[in-house]
Amino acid sequence: MLRSVLFLSLSVLVTAAPAMAGEDPSERPEAFTLGLGGGMSLPQSGGGRGGGGLTLDTASARLRLTDGFTLEPLVTYSQLKDEYKRTGDNKSSDRDKQTTTELALGTRTRLGAREAVDCLLLVGLSYSKRLSENNLDEDARDQYTQTTKNVSLDWGLGLEGFINRHWSVGVDASNPLVTIRNEQQENDGDTSSSNRQTLSLSFAPTLRVQSHIYF
Repeated sequence: MLRSVLFLSLSVLVTAAPAMAGEDPSERPEAFTLGLGGGMSLPQSGGGRGGGGLTLDTASARLRLTDGFTLEPLVTYSQLKDEYKRTGDNKSSDRDKQTTTELALGTRTRLGAREAVDCLLLVGLSYSKRLSENNLDEDARDQYTQTTKNVSLDWGLGLEGFINRHWSVGVDASNPLVTIRNEQQENDGDTSSSNRQTLSLSFAPTLRVQSHIYF
């Protein structure tokens, strides 16, 4: 399934995009143009095998500052709460909460173009924080809190094909270059922390297949 989606996307970019560009193929969205879009990331954690299928799981906003340079910011905030209640002789109540915050800024620089398709260099800086809290009840024992912070410098390559100056479809392949990770754990007042720095020169990218409309 993953190969089929990737091959289909590349076929649209390489062969169909120039033919569909009814306007001048060299035309792109103008400077200071806002693009909104979405699509799917590959591989997907919940889809593919087992009949889960592919789902739309990405959203994106892009600001073209010049004809060959685009900013792509990202802001994510999510919170998941679980509550467990036990009745009977061993009556108890546990509450867990997980909060995730992510801020990122990506840049898209054109390396070259062929008719309606741009080849792009992707560079991004991201910060994420995940806070996991277990047994939040005041009377609960063994309360546990874990805080994980990540700062990552990413790089990658992308293809973006313009159907016209308002619509585009593209494939991105991004990969972490440098990651700094900090973990802090607190268990009933006892605190421990660890730091990890990772430098990766491998290319095992995450793929994004997206479509955008520019205003």
